[in-house]
Amino acid sequence: MKKIYLAVLTAVFLPPAALFADANDPNLNQDSNNVSNIIKAAQQGDAPSQFTLGLFYEIGIGVPQDYNQAVKWYTKAAESARFLIKKMQALNEKDRAICLSILVKG
Repeated sequence: MKKIYLAVLTAVFLPPAALFADANDPNLNQDSNNVSNIIKAAQQGDAPSQFTLGLFYEIGIGVPQDYNQAVKWYTKAAESARFLIKKMQALNEKDRAICLSILVKG
């Protein structure tokens, strides 16, 4: 059971691009439209966007580096993850497997 939740959290909260984010990458810093979209989605409760916005604040990608904001958005992402886990616990095995396959496929 713990492996399932770990897989869900990894798929949801660790997008591959975020793992290799570089604050000095000019392509990331110049795409303010992308940052704006992440901010909007995070404010609307999208957990992956909340995590990504936390990362942006932690590193300083497209926003000023601000550890307090990073903690705020990481916390919101974690709260969203707890909500997701509670919902998944209520599912039966077949439905849980379907949800996982959808999450992993993106």
